[in-house]
Amino acid sequence: MTLDERLQNVTVLGAGGKMGSGISLLLAQEMTFQRLKNTDKDYTLNLIDVNPDALTGLLNYLKTQATKFATRNFDSVSQFFPGEDEATAANSYAEKMSSLINPSTDMKAASHSKMIFEAIIENIDLKLSVLKQLKQICPDTTFFFSNTSSIPIKLLSEKTGISGRIIGYHFYNPPAVQKLVELIIPDEIDDDLKNQSYELGKRLRKIIIPANDVAGFIGNGHFTRDGLYAIEQAEKLQSDFSSAEAVYVMNKISQEFLIRPMGIFQLIDYVGLDVFQSILKIMNPYLEHEN
Repeated sequence: MTLDERLQNVTVLGAGGKMGSGISLLLAQEMTFQRLKNTDKDYTLNLIDVNPDALTGLLNYLKTQATKFATRNFDSVSQFFPGEDEATAANSYAEKMSSLINPSTDMKAASHSKMIFEAIIENIDLKLSVLKQLKQICPDTTFFFSNTSSIPIKLLSEKTGISGRIIGYHFYNPPAVQKLVELIIPDEIDDDLKNQSYELGKRLRKIIIPANDVAGFIGNGHFTRDGLYAIEQAEKLQSDFSSAEAVYVMNKISQEFLIRPMGIFQLIDYVGLDVFQSILKIMNPYLEHEN
């Protein structure tokens, strides 16, 4: 099955969340162009979330972004709506996108999907439960893309019985803006899934970065180690500085010395202290030699 064929029925789980909404937008844009080019084929993007209010907000967000996208890219969009001015073409494009979207709070909506993007909260037990349920209702040919930022894909693969059909596809936040996507390829993998993951990245205008299948991968691996080291050094500096000054010094050093847009403590605050702690808890069991 080609990537074009798989893009005819796609699902995003956790679509109403911060990551899920961005992933939904990227897929909706690609699928809309496919539909415009292949008018004889049906396309469905199932957007699943347990929160109906989140889905309502997501639909409004997608419509707004579709109109903006079509306006900014009028030259490429106008070919599908000959004779329409910029505003009318943008509205027509947004309507085309809306028509392929199927919002739902029922996981059964994914039962015919050929590609499923999992973007639910970073909870191992929940991810395993959801993936096991999907295995029961989806075809044996369905490919799974997990947006996990910390959990080894090998674990998800083995514990759910979908070995060979799941890959790590970690978008950076916010997905619609950030160019990088970490691609985590487990030992057992269908070659079509691996190849189509790279092809999809190009279509979504992303830079694919292969990462080893270890807890935290590249992004969170460095993030947590940098954070723990900064905390350790800030504690040592408290013999000469106040706590606030020690944190400021380490934040300033980690920003200017490493040429980053923000220091490590600013980054932890931006991501969220609760998220930082959650990532550490998830990674800890799989990193035997870490303190």
